[in-house]
Amino acid sequence: MIRATFFLCLSGVFLAGCDESSSQGQYESVMRLAQAPEATNEFLNKFSSIECKAKTKNLCTAKGCEEGPVSVTQRYDIRNRTYQRQGTKGIEKFGAEASPSGIWFNFKLPNATMLFRVNTLGDFKDVVTTNDLVVVYSGSCKFK
Repeated sequence: MIRATFFLCLSGVFLAGCDESSSQGQYESVMRLAQAPEATNEFLNKFSSIECKAKTKNLCTAKGCEEGPVSVTQRYDIRNRTYQRQGTKGIEKFGAEASPSGIWFNFKLPNATMLFRVNTLGDFKDVVTTNDLVVVYSGSCKFK
């Protein structure tokens, strides 16, 4: 209840300077997140895997970001605690630990250049860095 009230107040601050059509979409987005279940080990252990499909891919440098073609899928095997990315270079598989934080699960990966996180509604971010390039995938996951 406190979390929902906080998000509702926060949404008012964000919406104050927006036009009516974008403010309604932002309000709905904030309310959707405010109603999300908390990320807990009990929540995660109800499932055997998380399968993700990116909708967008952004390639970012110091000069800015541009969209690129989506080329990978992500999967987390809950029972075996393994994270897998499959793309044009084949399959990469890593041991990974889920760490709950609010409505998010942050995954600790052995490769420090990667970040993977999923919320309890199935939204995800996958970030990979190489030299001065940052690749950010965003999309949705299904808990299976």
